Amino acid sequence: MFCRYCRNNLPGDAIFCNRCGRPQNSIEGPLENTAQLTHHPLKERLKRGWIYIVGGCIVLLMGILLYWGIAPKPLSEIPEIPEIPETSQSSHTQNDVSRYQCYAVAFWQGSSKLASLPSDQCAFLGINSSVASSTQITAFPTVQPFHTLPIEYPFLTIIVFTSGLITTQENYQIAFAFGMVFIAGIIYFVIQRCRSTQAAIAFVVYLVLGSWATAAGRFDLAPAALTIGAIILAGRARWKSAFSLLALATLLKFYPAISHRSTKAIEE
Repeated sequence: MFCRYCRNNLPGDAIFCNRCGRPQNSIEGPLENTAQLTHHPLKERLKRGWIYIVGGCIVLLMGILLYWGIAPKPLSEIPEIPEIPETSQSSHTQNDVSRYQCYAVAFWQGSSKLASLPSDQCAFLGINSSVASSTQITAFPTVQPFHTLPIEYPFLTIIVFTSGLITTQENYQIAFAFGMVFIAGIIYFVIQRCRSTQAAIAFVVYLVLGSWATAAGRFDLAPAALTIGAIILAGRARWKSAFSLLALATLLKFYPAISHRSTKAIEE
């Protein structure tokens, strides 16, 4: 059973909606008029406005914490470990986002553009790992654009990897992190709108505590957002849209495929 006004999922014997507070009578008569008399649009708008303002502050704080978790730390904060080479770019060229950048550049601009990146950043692609001893620049053979897809990820991830190319190569990782924080903000407001503010806050708490140092540095939030959308749509019996989102999520990361059983259980 769903609320006739806000489409909130309700028990079958519910008399009032536990989110919007409106009566759920099946007869459109006197009770409908009573609901209109007791409904105050101005107060509801003010309340909703404050909810969104508070939500915006929560999302902003979440974004700051997530970005701080993956932001480069000053060298004074990094303990001296002899095994780590003394290069300022090692932490920036050997992480997940740097690999995403290699895939995006190779796919859209061709392998010749990889030479503009640090010499060791894209060596994992295996196009040519030889490094000239005199120039210390990796010599990549010519591979045309649209011919290089991610090796260890589903092919649709190239769309997510492309988000960081809206800025310069030096700021790719920053742009990508902001994109992931933006997706996390969308998830917050979707959960708040379709479930409750408490559930949205719980999402932020678990995300920050569990993925503080990785959430903005990996693309997993993209398939997670699609999976959450599929579960919400399945709860509203919109099966075609739910399975479409689940299929898109699986084309980004294989784990959403296991949600098929959960979605079928909701359907049954």
